Amino acid sequence: MKLLINHGLDPNDLHRDGYSPIHRVAWGKEKRHTDTMKVLLSSPKVNCNMKSGDGKTALDMCSNKGTINIFKKLCNLKERGGSGGSYSDSANEDL
Repeated sequence: MKLLINHGLDPNDLHRDGYSPIHRVAWGKEKRHTDTMKVLLSSPKVNCNMKSGDGKTALDMCSNKGTINIFKKLCNLKERGGSGGSYSDSANEDL
């Protein structure tokens, strides 16, 4: 995913069905989905509050506790002016 973003993938691209990559990752219940969320949120391009075609944010769609925790921590960091790209080991404790 990181390679794709570095080569021009727009992580905020809203597909015809109304969902972006961050929404799709939020649905996943496995650790790999949490890991992919970390990569997406490390991009300064990603909008944490982007709404899907039905008006939901990725956080609204999350069902995995690890993904929810990472999402909240990294989006809070972004909102405070950080890139979201550097998360501490404490952000990984809940995984």
